Amino acid sequence: MRTRSTPSVVRLTITHTEVSRRRFGSAHLAAQITATRDKEPLGIARIRYTAHPPAIYNRLRGDHADATAATARALPLGPALAPSVRGEQTSLEDAVLSPLGESHRWQLRVNTANRTFFDHDHDHIPGLVFLEAAAQAAHALSGARRTVPMNFDAHFDRYVELDSPCWLEATPLRRRTPGVISTRLTGRQKDSEVFSILVTASEYN
Repeated sequence: MRTRSTPSVVRLTITHTEVSRRRFGSAHLAAQITATRDKEPLGIARIRYTAHPPAIYNRLRGDHADATAATARALPLGPALAPSVRGEQTSLEDAVLSPLGESHRWQLRVNTANRTFFDHDHDHIPGLVFLEAAAQAAHALSGARRTVPMNFDAHFDRYVELDSPCWLEATPLRRRTPGVISTRLTGRQKDSEVFSILVTASEYN
């Protein structure tokens, strides 16, 4: 995963292993995504998701269906954790945790101008933001100089809106292997759990 002095080509190969189509056009799917760089394996993602046709999606999302309007209603950008807490390798632009005065609880910090997370207008917060939040939360609790995420097990239960605060709470799990940490991050919005992510990372001191 180290950067190189010359450009690299990263290829994603997506294979749908299950497709179940419903009467009104929605589809339940399972897929495996394999990432390679210059033919070297980088990682594998396995996902399950539901795809809706526009008419059903717009009905589900209601007033939040318009991505441009939803982005315009996004909450103001909050303060970021200090570099020593969030990790020196995480830039201010990529910081996604806002402090609440507790070591294991934060407000999600959503920077809609960040083109890594928001390559176009979204009507809700993309899942990539939550994965980054899990990685930064694991680092913040570790006390290590540097951490490198190795595995994510994520469940996204609800759409997370841009115009309402999302509260995060992290729980470190019992260490089973020296130098490897596991942390569970849960997100809540309007008194409902919206996602849960278990992140496993290597730590370096």
